[in-house]
Amino acid sequence: MGFKKILVAIARSPEADRVFETALTLARQEGANLYVFHCLGVGPVALGPGADLYGEGAVNSAQVQQEVIKKEMEDVEKWLHDYRKQARGLGIPAEFEYQIGDAGWWIREIASRWGADLVVVGRHGRSSLAEFFLGSVSNHVLHHVKCSVLVVQGEAESGIETRESF
Repeated sequence: MGFKKILVAIARSPEADRVFETALTLARQEGANLYVFHCLGVGPVALGPGADLYGEGAVNSAQVQQEVIKKEMEDVEKWLHDYRKQARGLGIPAEFEYQIGDAGWWIREIASRWGADLVVVGRHGRSSLAEFFLGSVSNHVLHHVKCSVLVVQGEAESGIETRESF
């Protein structure tokens, strides 16, 4: 194979550990460096009980959103730090990064900037209809990065589909 730079993009989902373990195993076998990445998606913020149609309760919404994002960033940084620590404990050079925005775009950007020769990404196992409406980060990565891509298949979901950040 000859992979020396493996970018692993993980979502905060049940598949995260399996995706990371797959990348970790490959990095160990190949003697590769590992770059652990997560993208936070930003969605609408609930305005709380003071919200109304005329916007009087929305005065603090920007502050609320900033606090939510700050807390999420702190949690993600700790989570990614733990993954990096696990890799380094096995003698695998590793670093991490997180960004806010579109996961597919960021994965492509980081793979190009870092010079990754393999991207490892999970797939949620959504139905075709849900994937049509919600999109697929793994599909975007397959079609837009300029290196090899390994997609770790997740469990098939049932019920209402939700979009998770990567």
